Amino acid sequence: MVGLLAGAVSICSGAAIINPVFAFITGVVAGVLTTLVQGIMEHVLHIDDALVCVPVHAACGYWGTIAAGLFGVKALGAHPLYGFTLEEWGLRIGIQFLGATTIAAWALGTGLLLFWIIKKSGRLRVKRDSELFGIDISEHKTFAYPEEMMEKGIFN
Repeated sequence: MVGLLAGAVSICSGAAIINPVFAFITGVVAGVLTTLVQGIMEHVLHIDDALVCVPVHAACGYWGTIAAGLFGVKALGAHPLYGFTLEEWGLRIGIQFLGATTIAAWALGTGLLLFWIIKKSGRLRVKRDSELFGIDISEHKTFAYPEEMMEKGIFN
C-alpha cells in the first residue's frame, strides 16, 4: 500500500509532461526508494517513522521532482507543448535538482525549528505515566481496542 502512495507522490510534479511509460518507471523507482529509505531510517538512523511519511513524501517527492527533469524531454515522448528539447535537458535537470534541494532544505529547517519550539514548551512527549499506562486512556479516556479489553475481562 505504501508503494502505491510513493508512486503517486513521485509522479505529481511531472504528471503534466511525462510520457505514461516513464511515469510508470518513476513510480516503480519510488516504490523501491521508499523501502530503501525506510530501512535506512529504522536500522541505521534508529528513527521510527511508523506511518512512513519521510520515505514517501520527502524521498519520493524529491525523486519525482528530479524525474520530471529527467523524463520531461520531448525526445522521450513528453507532452508536445510542455516538454522541453534535448538542448534544454541539462539545464532542466539542474533546475529540478535545485528546486528539490531548496524545498528539502526549507522543510528540514522549518521542521527542526518547529520541533525545537515544541520540545522547549514541554509538549513534544507525553508524561511517563501516560506513556506506560496508555495514551488512549490517559488522554482520550477510552480504550483504543475495547474488544481486546473485553477478552481480558476488564469490562466484566
